[in-house]
Amino acid sequence: MIKEQNLWWISPELIKENEYYRKYQESKVKLEVTLPASLEPLSLNFLFGSRQVGK
Repeated sequence: MIKEQNLWWISPELIKENEYYRKYQESKVKLEVTLPASLEPLSLNFLFGSRQVGK
């Protein structure tokens, strides 16, 4: 069921068919975030920010 909602998990090329992804690609403003987060196993990272922005 979760793969049906996230088709790019099946094929990364399918994200290009997503309406929101297309709108982002067409927008003039792009947001790129680089996080100094640890990716080590058992590390704990906190993300703070506005609600419903896809953190």
